Amino acid sequence: MPRNVEIKAKVANIADLHQRAEKLAGGTGTILKQEDTFFNSPQGRLKLRIIKGEHEELIYYERPDQDGPKGSDYVKVDGASGELSGDMKHLLTRCLGIKGCVRKVRTLYMVGQTRVHVDAVEGLGDFMELEVINVLK
Repeated sequence: MPRNVEIKAKVANIADLHQRAEKLAGGTGTILKQEDTFFNSPQGRLKLRIIKGEHEELIYYERPDQDGPKGSDYVKVDGASGELSGDMKHLLTRCLGIKGCVRKVRTLYMVGQTRVHVDAVEGLGDFMELEVINVLK
């Protein structure tokens, strides 16, 4: 299973964070409109991520519920836009039920191997996430 390490934090000034991230990344970020549907799962977490106008991902991951940096083991299935969200979402909803849905506008900046996410999350506020993918266990 691939592994990543991430840390998330609430942001007080998203405009300032965008400026800092652009400076570190050496340019503007990529804007992604995402909708994550979380399904009830007997273990780990299961979500269907729709990236509007791009693609879709079905992601299963195991991550501890703790503050601070977290390691996460995951399995991801990619699909073209519309490929997973129709029948797959219906099937998972019928089998497992929906736990919740999160909509956000994410700006992605790459700083070396680190993905810097600046997120405006509907109904929750502004957040940042630092993610390093495929780290050793």
